[in-house]
Amino acid sequence: MATQEEIKPAEWVKVLSKDGHSFIVPREVAMMSGTLKNMLSTEGGFEEASSNTCPIQERYVSDTRRFGEP
Repeated sequence: MATQEEIKPAEWVKVLSKDGHSFIVPREVAMMSGTLKNMLSTEGGFEEASSNTCPIQERYVSDTRRFGEP
């Protein structure tokens, strides 16, 4: 059986928004969020750590304006 040190976490994480949108992001980017970091930590015992999928309670909002445009 593999030890915890031998199991490498996935390089990518799926983040699922409340309204069903999914985003595949690099794990190192997801780990910048304290909430996602806790969910993905193997020490926390959360299912998200093994599934590499994090459901969040926020909705996806698309804004097609470019930065600097009114």
